[in-house]
Amino acid sequence: MSRLWKSGEPFIWLTGGALAIALLMVLGLIGLILWNGLGHFWPSAVLQVTLEDGKVLTGQVVEREAIPGKPGEYRIKLRVGNRDLYGADFTWVDEAQIVKRAYPADLAVIGRTEWGPLIGRVVELRDRGEVVARGPAAVAALRDRLPDVKPAGQVAAGLGAAIAVGLLVYRTLTRD
Repeated sequence: MSRLWKSGEPFIWLTGGALAIALLMVLGLIGLILWNGLGHFWPSAVLQVTLEDGKVLTGQVVEREAIPGKPGEYRIKLRVGNRDLYGADFTWVDEAQIVKRAYPADLAVIGRTEWGPLIGRVVELRDRGEVVARGPAAVAALRDRLPDVKPAGQVAAGLGAAIAVGLLVYRTLTRD
């Protein structure tokens, strides 16, 4: 037995085992980062809810949680964006108040450098003040012009739709 310890073989095995555990931990950490982080590169679907009082809200579902003090009831956190219009990026909606849920294909999320994302419908597309397309044709025309979008800090003059699109334009423009 003492010859085994003097040879150092158990320490070699311990070092190999520690290396295997360290590699598994690194792979696990990389997997956790990918699991939590890759969702930021693929936008979630845009939900349109109609409430009992007739109010219509549009946004991306960020979170769902139980309502404190009301067992069995839940609420969802919607990222409504449009901070310049609503004053807040998020709003909580009790699921019991929701009458209808829909995922309309014509809703768009456009990243902006200020005021958070713009969430809404593409009504028309203008090029230097001139209307290029309206209605559903505007979405197709917008897709054709997406490669022309400039990086953050530059004005996307070719899109001239009431906002200068900065970061990147993304969305679930098509939802099958």
